[in-house]
Amino acid sequence: MNFADLMRDKDSAEIVCAIKGTVVRKLTVIERDNATYVRVDALTEHVDVLISTEITHEPWTFDRGNMLFRHAKGVGKLCTEGDIIRFSSGQEFHVYPDNVYEREDEGTSDAGERVN
Repeated sequence: MNFADLMRDKDSAEIVCAIKGTVVRKLTVIERDNATYVRVDALTEHVDVLISTEITHEPWTFDRGNMLFRHAKGVGKLCTEGDIIRFSSGQEFHVYPDNVYEREDEGTSDAGERVN
């Protein structure tokens, strides 16, 4: 999975902690230098990564794992497995490894489970 898979042609989204219900990341697609990036805003600082940047899963033994990505400064945490991605349309989906969310066009899951 990469950021293009995660964003699915949407311009922006928020990552919401599934436990606390608070926004932990804001994602915005931006065009710069003839390339497409996603700005990952952690609310205190941000990084811009190419939309093709891979998102990997770091499993934990007894809990939900981390969804990670590499950037110019090192490795960043996108979210915790099972957190929610919320689009401006109001659609919300849980984020799981290698599965972004339910396909809207088919109503079947290639995704995780749909919240709304």
